[in-house]
This record gives sequence, C-alpha cells and structure tokens, in this order.
Amino acid sequence: MNLTHKELTAHLRKRIKVAGIKARVDMMKTCGCEAIRVFVPAFEVTFTEAEQREIAHIAKVNGLTYANGLEIQVDTAHPQSFHFYRGTNG
Repeated sequence: MNLTHKELTAHLRKRIKVAGIKARVDMMKTCGCEAIRVFVPAFEVTFTEAEQREIAHIAKVNGLTYANGLEIQVDTAHPQSFHFYRGTNG
C-alpha cells in the first residue's frame, strides 16, 4: 500500500478511532520532512499504557518510525503525543 502523506494520516486516524482511542491525528511538514502527529484530545489528559502500545502498533504496521528511522518504542514515548515519520525521514 503506497499512500500519500495525506492518505496515510487519514488511514491512521481511522485505525486509531476503530481501536477505540480518542486522539487527534494531523499531518505536519517541517524542514522538508513529512510527519504525522498523534496527540491527546484535551489538556491534562494522557494516553494509557495500553493506548500507547496500540498507537505504536498501528504506526509500525503502517511502516512508520521515529525520527531518523528509529524503531518506535512505547517505554520512551511521551504519554501525550507521538510524532511518526516514514522510513529515515526526520
């Protein structure tokens, strides 16, 4: 599946919603890199550990990584937001 940045963002948003997780998902372009941000829907709310694991799994399945192609790891993630990249971007 070779999706555009916009299509992949929409796909991630849909998969996260199907998983029952309330989150905001948007696309971001900085310094020529395309990223997808997943963050909590309200101030002072955090993702549970199970939600973090599910979001990370959805991102991995869709070929996303952390910056510089680093593998997504929940234990080092911020409990309020994720930034994902394709391949070695970031």
